[in-house]
This record gives sequence, C-alpha cells and structure tokens, in this order.
Amino acid sequence: MIQRGRKVIVIALVTVFMVFGFGMALGQARATHLPIVYGESPGATIPPVESNQVTFPYSITYHTVYTPAAGATYILGEITNNHPTQNIGFIRIHATFRDEGGVVVEQDWTYAMSWRVAARGGTTPFRLIFRNLPAWSTYELALSRDEHPTRPPYPFRVDVAETYFDEDGFHVRGSVTNPTVEALRFAKVFVVMRDASGEMIGAWYGYTSPTLLQPSQTGAFDVAVDTWKGQPDQNVISSYEVWSHYD
Repeated sequence: MIQRGRKVIVIALVTVFMVFGFGMALGQARATHLPIVYGESPGATIPPVESNQVTFPYSITYHTVYTPAAGATYILGEITNNHPTQNIGFIRIHATFRDEGGVVVEQDWTYAMSWRVAARGGTTPFRLIFRNLPAWSTYELALSRDEHPTRPPYPFRVDVAETYFDEDGFHVRGSVTNPTVEALRFAKVFVVMRDASGEMIGAWYGYTSPTLLQPSQTGAFDVAVDTWKGQPDQNVISSYEVWSHYD
C-alpha cells in the first residue's frame, strides 16, 4: 500500500515509454461509433459484441465505472493502438447511458488523455465525468478520431522524487528530461494507479515546468490524481505507473 505523508516508500512500477513508432497519421478516419463495448450497472445484462465491431487498429482494452462522490459518475478506461506501423492521434471516446428500457438518458464524449498513441501496442488512458446522472442500467463506449497528422510520441526520461497525498488527491512529483536533439513543447506526464490485482483504478496527467524543454533540459512536474475507484480508501492504491512524452 501507499502510506500518507510527504515522503513515502512504495513498490511501484515506473514505466517510461521508449516507443518512437513509425509512420504518420492514418490516411482516412474510420467510421464513427465503432467499435462499441458495453458496461453495466449491478444486475444488468451486457449485450453481445459482434465481431465486426472490433476491426479498428485501435480499441478499448479496459473500462470501468465508479462513483467516488455523490452526484458524480466516472468512466475510466484504456485504449490500445494495435497498428503495426502507424501512430494514431486525437481519439475521441463517446459514452451513452441507457435506462432499463433502452432509452438514452445521457451522452457525452471526450478526447483520450494522450493526443498521440504509438504504434505496436501504445496505450492511453481516458476518463469521462458525468454530473447528476439519471438512473441508468447500461452504458456504451464508442471510438472515433479527428484527422490530424500524428508525429511519434517522443518519450522523455522520467525521474520520480516522491509520492504523497493531500486534499487534491494522490501526487507524483519528479522531473522529466528531453533526450532528443530538438526543442519540444508540452512534455505531458501521465500517472496511472492500480490496485493489488493490477486493475486500473485512477489516471490523470499534467505538464512540466517549463513547458518548452530544450535538448537535455529538465523540467519539474507534480501530477495529482484527484479521484480513483475505491476513494477515499488510500490502501486500494497498490502501485502506479508514470511516463512522459511530447504531446
């Protein structure tokens, strides 16, 4: 477990993505609202997922729903880019909630946390927030993407100094170094929290200070994950992952 305090000792998985990827953006956007994956409220029935709904080179590989506080419902998940050579960017996640009769009670969408997802298994977390959600039985998630040229998500070296809790949530503080030979703006730092079974229970991101890093320059970061599945129990956080790349 991760203990409260300014300085803590943890057994954590610190992952720095060293995948540069190949190629540029996909030539054409795929059809919106496919693939569709399904979730449920307690006691609901999950509709079958047809094989033609999972033919994209990117897919939702994990998702869960939780309510950390009254009036707020979160969908947390992860997208994986399965394409062997092409990087993918600006992925949208569309969520639809339905009641027991199949009537839509709420819809919304957001971008994935990373705007650039590397080929050959690159991943990005995503999170949607719904306030005062009406009574629901099932939810559906679908993917689409904007058509933007996508450079590889150049990775940065990450050094973690400490983790701690405060009123803003679970913090990871450290530094990021630009290992490339060009100046890169917006070094984005991602934090994913997991429980003892390895399931993702929280994720968020932040940026370095300064935001523009020259070659070999180091910038500081302090990313706070403000909510997680199982909150306010801090003991459910068993490990975390942190990585950074140009976004």
